[in-house]
Amino acid sequence: MNKKKLRIKYLFDRKSLSKKEILKKSYDIFFKLKKLFIWNKKYYHIFLPIQKHNEINTFIIINFLLKKKMCYRSSFKFL
Repeated sequence: MNKKKLRIKYLFDRKSLSKKEILKKSYDIFFKLKKLFIWNKKYYHIFLPIQKHNEINTFIIINFLLKKKMCYRSSFKFL
């Protein structure tokens, strides 16, 4: 299967998901990512979701990173 056909297939699959399913899958992905040892990096490349295509909510990951950065900065000030 070529790239174009795969894109069409997965776009169709995502369109069939409800908002609730998308949110659940978004959190499932986030919790799996949290287990990886990747959170000590300085820069991250994260795509923003296109809601009309029912993509996962990457703002969950972005918010986590922003909070982590805030915690790091606030703890650094007190050292």
